[in-house]
Amino acid sequence: MTNVIAVASSKGGVGKTTTSFSLAAAASAWGSVMVIDLDPSISLTTQMKLPITGATIEDVVTGRCALEDALVATPEGLLAVPGSRQMYRHLVTREQLTDVFGAALGEVDHIILDLRPALESLAGPMQFATKVVIPTYLDGVSMPVTADTIHLALEIGIAGKVAGVLATNVRRPLTRLARDLYESLQSSGVGLECVVWNTVQWPTALASGGLSAFPDLKQAADEVFREVLKRTAPEKALRLYAEAWQKVE
Repeated sequence: MTNVIAVASSKGGVGKTTTSFSLAAAASAWGSVMVIDLDPSISLTTQMKLPITGATIEDVVTGRCALEDALVATPEGLLAVPGSRQMYRHLVTREQLTDVFGAALGEVDHIILDLRPALESLAGPMQFATKVVIPTYLDGVSMPVTADTIHLALEIGIAGKVAGVLATNVRRPLTRLARDLYESLQSSGVGLECVVWNTVQWPTALASGGLSAFPDLKQAADEVFREVLKRTAPEKALRLYAEAWQKVE
């Protein structure tokens, strides 16, 4: 069975693409990996050093080219479909993704979907996925937005796919606010225990296109990947969490 991990947030700037990058690097140790950049910012395409000319995910989902004609092999040994800045024009459905990637299911071990950060664009890819991870910064702006994504997951009936909320860009030492927000995630039953730490290595790692030369980052990415695969946030906890943050707003 292919693990399809959707990295979903209705807000940009919360570590979504870095999370996708990390998960793809970690998944490569556990089988074959295909990475799909659905975000019009094409940040993942840039970070993975994919070509920005030639066939893109837009060409694939609109039927202008076949999946195999858009796939690019990365130096890290992954397969990837480059993103397109025109993807803001498209709300990709589960049916479209099944049509396009159905043949790959069972042929590759892991598919990582980096989603567009807009609430209206999340439903189809989240329904197609087998796991959903929701990244956030530990601040008072990003955290409430996670409730929107969780509410959508509940609304479309895929709560059982939600691994949880992943704290990203976490700085040491933690501020009191960051510590309180992390502890609230843990006590709610919604937060992943692992975090993506902010380190001076990240800019260089992202510029390199992979984590193979960065063992500390790779080990941390492996821990996040394993937790995402094995963990499912309880539906009751998701409901209570979403309701609590909506009351705050």
